[in-house]
Amino acid sequence: MDRKAWIFVVNFYLILTVLPGMAFAQSANDGFDPDANGVIYAITVQDDGKILVGGAFNRIQGQEIYCIARLNADGSLDGDFNPLVNDPVYAIAVQDDGRILIGGNFNRVAGITRNYIARLHADGSLDDDFDPDANGDVFSITLQPDGRILVGGHFTQIQGITRNYIARFNSEGSIDIDFNPHADDWVSSIILQSDDKILIGGGFTQIGGQERNRIARLLVNGSLDDGFNPEVNNRVDSLVMQPDGKILIGGLFTYIGGQERNRIARLNADGTLDENFNPNANSYVNSIALQPDGRILVGGNFFKICGQPVGRIARLNTDGSLDADFDPGANDAVMPIAVQPDGKILVGGDFTQIGGQTRNRIARLYPDGTLDADLSPGADDPVYSIAVQSDGKILLGGAFKNIDGQKRKRIARLNADGTLDEDFDPVADGTVLSTTVQSDGKILVGGWFTRIGGKTRNHITRLLPDGSVDMDFIEPHIESHAEDKAVHAIGVQADGRILIGGQFTEVWGETRNHLARLNADGILDDDFNPEANGPVHSIAVQPDGRVLIGGEFTEVRGEIRKYIARLNANGTLDLNFDPGADDPVYSIAVQSDGKILLGGAFANISGQERKRIARLNVDGSLDEDFDPGTNDLVASMAVQADGKIVVGGVFTQIGGQTRNRIARLLVDGSLDEDFNPDANNNVYAVVLQSDGKILAGGEFNQIDGQARSHIARLTNTDAALQELNVSADGRSITWSRSQASPEVWRVEFEESADGETWSPVGEGTRINGEWELSGLSYPQNENFYIRARGYGLGGLYNSSGSVQESMRLFFLTRHYKGSIAPILFLLLD
Repeated sequence: MDRKAWIFVVNFYLILTVLPGMAFAQSANDGFDPDANGVIYAITVQDDGKILVGGAFNRIQGQEIYCIARLNADGSLDGDFNPLVNDPVYAIAVQDDGRILIGGNFNRVAGITRNYIARLHADGSLDDDFDPDANGDVFSITLQPDGRILVGGHFTQIQGITRNYIARFNSEGSIDIDFNPHADDWVSSIILQSDDKILIGGGFTQIGGQERNRIARLLVNGSLDDGFNPEVNNRVDSLVMQPDGKILIGGLFTYIGGQERNRIARLNADGTLDENFNPNANSYVNSIALQPDGRILVGGNFFKICGQPVGRIARLNTDGSLDADFDPGANDAVMPIAVQPDGKILVGGDFTQIGGQTRNRIARLYPDGTLDADLSPGADDPVYSIAVQSDGKILLGGAFKNIDGQKRKRIARLNADGTLDEDFDPVADGTVLSTTVQSDGKILVGGWFTRIGGKTRNHITRLLPDGSVDMDFIEPHIESHAEDKAVHAIGVQADGRILIGGQFTEVWGETRNHLARLNADGILDDDFNPEANGPVHSIAVQPDGRVLIGGEFTEVRGEIRKYIARLNANGTLDLNFDPGADDPVYSIAVQSDGKILLGGAFANISGQERKRIARLNVDGSLDEDFDPGTNDLVASMAVQADGKIVVGGVFTQIGGQTRNRIARLLVDGSLDEDFNPDANNNVYAVVLQSDGKILAGGEFNQIDGQARSHIARLTNTDAALQELNVSADGRSITWSRSQASPEVWRVEFEESADGETWSPVGEGTRINGEWELSGLSYPQNENFYIRARGYGLGGLYNSSGSVQESMRLFFLTRHYKGSIAPILFLLLD
């Protein structure tokens, strides 16, 4: 493709409005592959998780759509959005009210004349009242906090008024008469500083008649900032503001301020060169994007950076050194890069391959740089246990002996992209029923095994993150009067002590009937002995420390408790909680409002008919308004942050409708009509990933019409949204989680000065749908990191534990906005 110049635009704008989402079906082909037939120049993520893309294409996923499209969170096309733009779209920005500004090389939208810039309603229809009428290409659109609109490009007139290459509109579309910086050549990128000053980059050499080579800073009124003059010797194609006020720039330049800097550099806030940052790219840098953790994504046409070979996309550490573990490799130019709320990375450009697989001009990467591709490793026998690590890797346990065609005896780990983790192979000699990830990354494993990792370990052990046995975890010596001694359920308390449930009757030579608590080192907690008279299959720790247990027991501590009970934190029975089921309770999940979901084989709860699924109020009374009813056993439940409930089991009907072994319920218990994966055999485990995708394990070999042997991953019909923030005064941390994000029962916050060494800050408290920790005092004008970790349940009997993580770099000032903007890029012909 003939290229005259690569230009990118940064849209420094946080979308605040949550737009209503269109429902679309789940898919077992869970990889992200929109398949555009032309170059992608612009990507931005709406606040509802949908993805706007602009470019020179006329087909997405084989469907006709011109130059701008909207994708659902899974990458499928939003068929209700089709503005019909007649030529390339280079820039996209979304206003607070959901309306969408687009800029480019077009002159018609929906068959109506719109020269180079237009505004769409949220549904994609044209805004008839907005017509700025530029006389040349628009490359950049940036929204100010007051709603005014900054545009840069190759125009010299707006609405018939002279405006050379940069202009500002009022929110309704009229030109801001008082703003006229007057560049002498094109402006390709515009971003706002935290103090509302305006940084611009491009091909200009003068602003307002004064020399400013390719980069300048304007005051709010458009006049030149005389104290900022970096002097760049070739065009600036990208600008990104770091939280600390430093400025990342990319382009075609080789010198800044008389010093050599090849195509990427960092400036101090005053415009002087950051002497300690010099990645040295060997060709164009078209795009730069900041991850929340402060690491720097770089895209372009380069094949070497920091002296190391890379394929047109790279990630730098905060000091500018190369992150050698991130290497997706594209076969042609990378232009737009945008980071989603779940940490995944959207990439657009002119490539047809990335991550070693075909992806035509748009792709999505996991945070580790692997491609968002279909998960289909295939197991040769049932998968019972699934848990997700904080790094996105997936732990599997079950009866299998092979995964992805390779030997993995009953326990395995997949990378985030679904490929087998070659370095993890503990080998268990019996079925694995439960896997739980601790905050330190160590992995608790329970089941029927007597050896694992080459060591004698009866029914429970702890593995190090590399899969070797943790020798500091002393084997608890699980025994039983019956032949079956299996550990079915593992729960980790906030203090690190470990709850175990199962068939056993002895632990450490002491009588412990079906339920016990271990100290963090594996030694028995002598003070905890609830004494259930039958197997405990499910354990759920409530945020207040009380412990819910379900199973096949009818007595706890000598008191009648039929199949469900609640213990106080010290192991004594909660005498005020006694719902009573008529058959076993196999799975328990706690909602964000404290209500308790039960699944199992029962037909009655609290004397009322509730077929195999029920919901209790916080006090244990039956929720009268929740009654889906299934025709067979419920084995596993996963709760989304929006309250929807994914259910797996043996059933073929739920809520009176056909749903084969997997279904999703709405908050009120009614069936989600848009979710029907249709498994051909039992689903024993369901777990939500941090991106909202749904992992399913069991006995099936087909799901959603696709061949999937015992393990599958489904796209979600909703996006997973989350945001980690520190208040502007530094006194509180909040972690908001919504839509398809997995529900967590406990959150802990940690802090770090360098992003490597972490110290605990405290436990979060749920307040108005967010997790919050207050009473803090973080400094102004200083970099620091915050990490949030949430703990959730899933798998067979909801007896496995996953960790969800969000990490972010902060730099607080009195102007601090607390958000990293989406990044957009484009091509100038």
